[in-house]
Amino acid sequence: MTFGGDLTPLLEKVEPRFGTRLGGDKVRFTGKQFDADHTKYTILIDQVKCEATTATTTYVECTTGKRDKLVPTSLSIFIQGRGLVSTNDLEFTYVFKWSEGAKTWGGELAPMDGETMLFLKVSIFWLILIPHQNLKL
Repeated sequence: MTFGGDLTPLLEKVEPRFGTRLGGDKVRFTGKQFDADHTKYTILIDQVKCEATTATTTYVECTTGKRDKLVPTSLSIFIQGRGLVSTNDLEFTYVFKWSEGAKTWGGELAPMDGETMLFLKVSIFWLILIPHQNLKL
């Protein structure tokens, strides 16, 4: 058996890098030695299937599924007939968007001013700060 590094699918870029844990985000994985047939892809992000929708020899796009469990971030891209894509430690990360309110807070309201929050090791929050004239730092 001969190994040919130039034949190994190689991931070079992930866009966007973050998306909601509710799913439905379109993600583009760009690289080399990809297959143009999107049906040959099995893409798992944090053990959740990302359904491939479009592919060329340089990229594949998929739509993320809903991530319910808290698990460490992981990415696996398998191309039928070519094997696993070398991901170069690139990742797509599911995040809790504060702005999604009750949708990402277990059906409850998002924490209010002065309340305490506990962040688990595998939780990632996407917090966008909006300047406010009464904000005291």
